[in-house]
Amino acid sequence: MKIQQIQIDGFGKWQDQQFDIDPQFQIIYGKNEAGKTTLSHFITSILFGFANGHQQYQQYLPKNGAAYGGQLTIEAENLIYRLQRVKGKNGGPLTISDEQGQQLPATKLTEILGPIDQQLYDSIFSFSQIDLTQIFQLTGQNLADYLRQMGAVGSSQWLDLIKEHRKNADEIYKPRGSKPQLNQRLKEYKALNIKVQQAAGRYDHYQTLLAQVNSASEKLTKNRAHLKQVQLELEHLQGLKRLMPIFLKLKATTTNQVELTNEDIAQVQQLQADLTQINSQVQNLTQQLTDVQQNNQLTGQQQFYFDHVSQFERVAQLMPQLKLRLEQDERQNEQLDAWTVAQQQILARYNVNRLPAATSDEQIAILEQLQGQQRELQTKLESLTQSQMRTKPTTVQSTWWGYGVAVVSLIALLIVPNLFVKIILVLVLLGSLVSNVWVNRGAKDQQQVNNQEKLQTVKAYLDSVEQKLTNWGKQNKVTAFRQEQWLSMQGDLRRFADLEKQINQVGEQQTQTKIKEAEFKQALAFAREWVQLDGSVNELIERVEQFIAKQAGAKDAWQSQQQRFSILAKQLDDTKQHQIVKQQQKTAIYARLKITNDADFKATHQQFLIATADQEKAAALSSQVSAEQQQELAAFTDEDDLANQLIAKQATVDEVKKTIDDAFEMQTSVQLEINQMAKSGTLSALRQQQANLQATINQLVFNWLSEQLTSAWINQALDLASKGRFPQIIKKANKYFATLTGQHYGKIEVDDEKITVVDQDGDSFEVGELSQGTAEQLYVALRFGFAVVMSDTINLPLLIDDGFVNFDNSRKTAVLNVIQQISAENQVIYFTANDHILTQMTETSILNLDKE
Repeated sequence: MKIQQIQIDGFGKWQDQQFDIDPQFQIIYGKNEAGKTTLSHFITSILFGFANGHQQYQQYLPKNGAAYGGQLTIEAENLIYRLQRVKGKNGGPLTISDEQGQQLPATKLTEILGPIDQQLYDSIFSFSQIDLTQIFQLTGQNLADYLRQMGAVGSSQWLDLIKEHRKNADEIYKPRGSKPQLNQRLKEYKALNIKVQQAAGRYDHYQTLLAQVNSASEKLTKNRAHLKQVQLELEHLQGLKRLMPIFLKLKATTTNQVELTNEDIAQVQQLQADLTQINSQVQNLTQQLTDVQQNNQLTGQQQFYFDHVSQFERVAQLMPQLKLRLEQDERQNEQLDAWTVAQQQILARYNVNRLPAATSDEQIAILEQLQGQQRELQTKLESLTQSQMRTKPTTVQSTWWGYGVAVVSLIALLIVPNLFVKIILVLVLLGSLVSNVWVNRGAKDQQQVNNQEKLQTVKAYLDSVEQKLTNWGKQNKVTAFRQEQWLSMQGDLRRFADLEKQINQVGEQQTQTKIKEAEFKQALAFAREWVQLDGSVNELIERVEQFIAKQAGAKDAWQSQQQRFSILAKQLDDTKQHQIVKQQQKTAIYARLKITNDADFKATHQQFLIATADQEKAAALSSQVSAEQQQELAAFTDEDDLANQLIAKQATVDEVKKTIDDAFEMQTSVQLEINQMAKSGTLSALRQQQANLQATINQLVFNWLSEQLTSAWINQALDLASKGRFPQIIKKANKYFATLTGQHYGKIEVDDEKITVVDQDGDSFEVGELSQGTAEQLYVALRFGFAVVMSDTINLPLLIDDGFVNFDNSRKTAVLNVIQQISAENQVIYFTANDHILTQMTETSILNLDKE
């Protein structure tokens, strides 16, 4: 079966896409996420059904709601079929139609695929990089099982049945067992047989019968051996009959020899690819050198700068400090204005043109003490003065009180009629008048004297303090200001002095800046023809910076281009030398092959592929029929002659079977008579037990033989169905493995437990001892061997999904050559993300998904 076209309605990222597939070798290239694996899964999904909901990540349902499914156009048995599958239950309904559009039953696909289901297809015909790691668990028994599965429809169920029968047989009997049923019954029978012989005695007739039974048993044994022999001969003839069509094809096959090897092909193709790449490199390097030469010319400015680099570097060293000074001066000019305004405000506050120096902290402390004393004395003086002024009002008040008492007494005297009372009132009146006058006069005189003394004392102290204040003002040069300002103005005096100091410092710094400006202009005088020196210093610095940056960049670019020119020239020279070596190598190979150019090689290569395909076909047929079998088949005149001998052998088998049946019937009759003789007494009972045990043993033996023979028969049937091709597969795999490993390994050895390989030195290695790449190449060789040997029975496309990641370049080339050989009989579809394939193979053989 070969795929001709893929049409996808909706599957994963692919919608409404159609791809034409080469019937022999199709390479499908694409970067990661290009849809290669999706396309591979689409092919197997159409053949075997879509994944169900339990495998949702394998379903590849379209994200945009497009129709799910598509169709494959295939060629099988020289006829064209279209396989269409859409979304639905059980993998989706399948529609098969022929080239005329006539619908066919779905069983047609089963006929085409034969015994291959998806699991077996994935095990033999499809693999990816992940699958290659299975080589480390693969055994010879696995390979044999795969082969048996491919030999017959439903063989996987037969293999399961073999395991079940073997298990059942082991439960009945094991050669070294003790627990199985038959082992225990045989042990019992041995003991019982001794008892029977002891009880039977030496009966002549009994012995005669026993001799007859033994004689019959011997005849049965001989006849059964004879039957086995003639059955083997019959089976051998049947095997020859199955091989006769292959033998006839082999006789009709012709092969031609071409003086070309896979190693020659790999070397030439590699050299061609190398030379193509080298020629491109030479052309590219030559163009780059031309571009560098044209674009690396110096201008007058650049030349002047290159000649005075050291002077420009000196100027560049001066600029950062000068720029910093200019920036500081600019900021300080603003500060100077603020400081000057602050000084003017202080002078205006005191309405003067100049302020005295700030007073020391010690003098301020003295001033604070004197002013405190002054305030205290002034307060006392004011208090004493007010007290003296209050003395007269107090006397007047007291007199009015005295007069009040007198008036009251006088009024009472006029009103009260009692004489005694009147006398008392008269005395009170007189006393109040006299005492009032005397008291007021004495108090007034004493108070005035005391107040006057205190007032004089305070004034004296106050005059002393004020004199000290006057002296302090002269000492500190503040007499021009009011005394109450002396203390409060100390902050302004200090602030004024600080401002004066800062203004002087800034002036000194700006003077230094002017000096630096002059030095900078002097250092730049050499470049006046290329740099304009007028304008402000900031403008000049900016112009110089721009000039230096521009020319320094040009210098770096020029030097970089010069360095690049040297590197490119060296690369070009090395590449040309490499080109000469490669060309010489290719010429030497062409001379050995007696060809002159690439066109001759291409024609020779094509002849080699055709001859190799013929040889492979003949080898495949020859590998299915051994030399001994070919010699036997050649002895027959034709197929009819073989058929007649087969009929005669079948008649012999039937005759021997009848002889066995007659002998068995006689043996049974004699044994019945023996049993009748043993019915009396203990012997009879023992015989009965012996008979019962024999029956049980016979049944167990029958059951055990049934299980063993059934297992053996199924195995033999499956081996016959696979036509004994296991050695052929290993032989073919040996050849491919040797090619893939550059003839380093020449032999693959397989047993039930493990797979080993033998190198050129005869050393044997298990799979686990091989490198990852070599182990994967062994797996690929076995896969290819299976596909090629079975191609005459089951010919399905090989799907390879980036399976050679761990192969080096030479082995990748080798595997591509092997694939090209295989593709003459088996279609190969190779999915890859390796862009090296784009230069290694022709464009017509590559389907580039990145362009779809």
